[in-house]
Amino acid sequence: MPRKLNREEIVDYKEVFKLFDVDGSGAISKTEMHDVLKRFGYDISEQSVQKLIKDGLKKAGNRDGKIDFEFCLDIMNNAPDGMVTDGDGEVELKLAFDSIDRDKSGTINFNEIENLMRQCGLSISEEEINIVMKMFDSNKDGILDFEEFQELLNYAPGPPDLTLEKGKTMKDLANITLLKNRGEKRTCRVSPTVRFYLITLGVPLFFSILYSVAILFPPEARVKAPTILWTDGLLVKDDKGVFQICPRISICSVGIAQIVSIAIARLTAFSSYVTLALVFVTKMHSAHNFLSSTLMREFVPFEDMHHFHSTIGVAYGILALMHTIAHLVRWGLRGELLFLVTSRAGLSGVLGMITMTIVVLSMTFAKKFKISFESRFSCHWLFTFFVLCICFHTPRCRNITCIFFFLWVTDYLYTYFFKTHSLDIVEFTPLPSRSGTQMLWRNPKGFHVKSGQYVKVRIPWLSEGGSEWHPFSIYLKEKTDIGRQFMNPQRMEEGVESWDDNPGIVTEGETEYIFIREFLKKEYKAGHDNVSSGEYTNVHAREDQDRYKTTQVFIAPVGNWSRRLNEEVSEGANLSSCWVRGPFTSPFSVGNSFSHLVLTATGIGITPSLAIAAQFPGHTRTKILIWSCKDANMLKFFAPLFEDFHMIMVYYTGREMISYEESMRIKGSKGNVFLQMKRGDMTNAISTVVTSYENSMQDTPFSKMEMIPTDTLSSWCVMYCGGSKRLCGDLSSFCQNASVEFHSELFDW
Repeated sequence: MPRKLNREEIVDYKEVFKLFDVDGSGAISKTEMHDVLKRFGYDISEQSVQKLIKDGLKKAGNRDGKIDFEFCLDIMNNAPDGMVTDGDGEVELKLAFDSIDRDKSGTINFNEIENLMRQCGLSISEEEINIVMKMFDSNKDGILDFEEFQELLNYAPGPPDLTLEKGKTMKDLANITLLKNRGEKRTCRVSPTVRFYLITLGVPLFFSILYSVAILFPPEARVKAPTILWTDGLLVKDDKGVFQICPRISICSVGIAQIVSIAIARLTAFSSYVTLALVFVTKMHSAHNFLSSTLMREFVPFEDMHHFHSTIGVAYGILALMHTIAHLVRWGLRGELLFLVTSRAGLSGVLGMITMTIVVLSMTFAKKFKISFESRFSCHWLFTFFVLCICFHTPRCRNITCIFFFLWVTDYLYTYFFKTHSLDIVEFTPLPSRSGTQMLWRNPKGFHVKSGQYVKVRIPWLSEGGSEWHPFSIYLKEKTDIGRQFMNPQRMEEGVESWDDNPGIVTEGETEYIFIREFLKKEYKAGHDNVSSGEYTNVHAREDQDRYKTTQVFIAPVGNWSRRLNEEVSEGANLSSCWVRGPFTSPFSVGNSFSHLVLTATGIGITPSLAIAAQFPGHTRTKILIWSCKDANMLKFFAPLFEDFHMIMVYYTGREMISYEESMRIKGSKGNVFLQMKRGDMTNAISTVVTSYENSMQDTPFSKMEMIPTDTLSSWCVMYCGGSKRLCGDLSSFCQNASVEFHSELFDW
């Protein structure tokens, strides 16, 4: 007689089904159906499963062959009684056991039993927990294994002196814990970068504002709050009962409207001092690069200083604008608008505000009008005139500005004289079809480079733009000759017209999720287990960290300067010396702080990922590359460098066809390259990678990323490099929700 499932069994089986539905699509493959039924407790051969699937799909009229959970339930509900074994329900117990076993030791200790009781709302003493442990710890080792745990779950109403809710067993408590662990929302976690910003900006702002508001209070206020108000207030009433404040003659204010205006002007002025100081400090590249190799990198996110500079620069521009408007309103109320041109502070302030507006808009709003980067960057240098204007403003503003401008100038001069190197011999490799140009040079004396850095390049012999400096991410390992061969292989087959006919390309039969799960479960885990063994010798720890003698950058022809370079190099231009400045710290410098790196990229954004992979050889880091590329030549040129990654997923979206031999050479012999000709979902791929990795390494039944403990995810970092702000935003939101660290580089130096 067919066996009908009750509601509780359906809920439990749904959880198990999710373990196999890694991509979250709600369906599994035909080959996985047999494993699912075995986990459900059904004793059935693989041939019988295939027959059940075939008959079931035919009966349901399911043409697409989709095997969802409802289809599985239909098979189980119609399965004969003899097909069900005693294993039914063991999966549920194993899931409960794993949810309580927080340290993933395979056993449950005193603290985990205590945590179970607390989560279930039971007030229980240590003595009572010891009673539980002694009753079911049959081998007296002080911990409970899975078999002992099963005996504990089936016990009711509870051990002596341990009162449970009526009708409840320990098994019910375990299930409650399991559901709580799965359904609990992750607590809000403030990243070290955000914490640094809050401290660096928040603390100085607090004291600066506290200093500025003291004079806005009545004189007697200081007596009541001497620790807050550093000086006597100046807010008084005249003979007519009108409020007035007069720190000095030029900013005297009478009446509520004028006092509000001067208060806003004063608050924004003192706030702008902090932001102006940070604007200069965040652009001290040489200081950042030096300090990033010290212990300070544990506290200061040097890799993110450019983004901080952009944000704080806009903030300063807004504060300066509010300060100017507040003074204009106050002068208008007093009929003193001529102060704009007759007073030194007024004139310098207006000129400085106009200049600051140009400086800020040149790197923000002006991007929308497709103005060249070179023109916008030239406008950005007007900040030097702004500093000159501020020197004629108020004494306090002049002093603060000059101090931090001097620090920046010192750093700039050091970079100019000691970190700018002449390159007498440079190799340029232009790719076919104007796909880009690789620039290679031997590292000059004093040029110490490592992964996650970038340099600025100047090509003086260009017909135009020879005086311009352009930033590029570096990569350390080079296989230029092999890359050239990859771009022009001898085809093994001719006439390959579609990817479906090309056995070298992944088709619908092998999805990325199956590839990830199977590769991490077998090939990668085998190598990782060897590393984790006590007999493993890490030869890379004994290698010279400066083993790479050359540095490479790849220049994609996306602007006037880069296109001109590609054209002139392709035409055999007269090549003479070039200049390189740096290296400097980039967002990818954070890679050394994590154990597992998921490196995502679009187009030429692959170069910093290549640097990371070469810097950390073998299993010194887990390195997984997810790359979307539409240029076939670029894909073939960089394919020889895939060997440094543990797993590579390439979504090729270009129009040029990839031949059989080309696809085979790209995929290599390790079986660690997934290649498909369509756009992929990077967020789903990342979720599958992380979940499958943790499952394969710890044998933990995580069906989705949200179930993985936050402390486990803290060893992961997702990094993106490319020009897609939309994709960067999607990845950032995904990582934030998943409690995974995220860093990005958007070519916006």
